[in-house]
Amino acid sequence: MIHDTTAVLDYWVQANPQFRGMTPLQVYDACIKALTARGFAVILNNHTNKSRWCCGVNDDNERWNESQTAEQWGNDWVMMANRYKDNPRVVGADLYNEVRRDVLVDPNWGWGNDVDWYAAAQYAADKIHLEANPNLLIIIEGINWVGLPIDGFPHGRPTLSGAEFLSHTLMGSDKLVYSAHFYSYTGPNHSGA
Repeated sequence: MIHDTTAVLDYWVQANPQFRGMTPLQVYDACIKALTARGFAVILNNHTNKSRWCCGVNDDNERWNESQTAEQWGNDWVMMANRYKDNPRVVGADLYNEVRRDVLVDPNWGWGNDVDWYAAAQYAADKIHLEANPNLLIIIEGINWVGLPIDGFPHGRPTLSGAEFLSHTLMGSDKLVYSAHFYSYTGPNHSGA
């Protein structure tokens, strides 16, 4: 969304014709402005890397670095945090939605490789606080799925279980928020709590 310079399609904004001809980021700016002007607090959220519905295996939205480099992801967060740093109602950055496996690779918490969600979140959080806005809350979601979530295959929802043994250290310790997704259909054996 943030690199797309193409105007949104008219039918996407049919109910809000004032957004016709705007880029996705310009629409986002207008929404942030309208929400915060009415007193709402806003949390920026990297829900997906690609502008399409998420949460299938191999949709290029599984991880922060699935369709871009970790460096690009961190730089994009700095750009977004800088973009809204003068708006005190923009209060947080939810670094990535539902980190999960792709077809072949499970993300992990603290293994030190290129799919280490713990390290990636620390990297982005440090960049945001050092280069853009030290006042933002940093929201780190847990790992949503590992293994193949199909009956008969080993799988699970570790979500934030890694934080019990290896938690993040931010410059502002009062700025860290952990978040987990719980769905009724996953059942108690896959809560990750």
